[in-house]
Amino acid sequence: MIPFVVTPDPDSVVAGWIPLALTLLLGVVMFLLYRSLRNQMRKINIPEGGVPTRGERPGVDSPGKRAPADADRTMREKSDADRTDEKSSS
Repeated sequence: MIPFVVTPDPDSVVAGWIPLALTLLLGVVMFLLYRSLRNQMRKINIPEGGVPTRGERPGVDSPGKRAPADADRTMREKSDADRTDEKSSS
């Protein structure tokens, strides 16, 4: 039987320079990305009082608040009217 997997001699196997170079290159790239992100974050201007949240902005509903039921009805009536207009024009 022919062996398909040849086990190398443990004394002759070494890591080599290519994995070390790739690891160092990856470290340099991560450092450059970190510096770029830090510079971009410094450019952001946040007002002294902070940014208003959803509940503080005028005209914006809170997440748990629903639209009135009549608004749903008018939207359905409009979509029904659009459908009848399409059928009559065809």
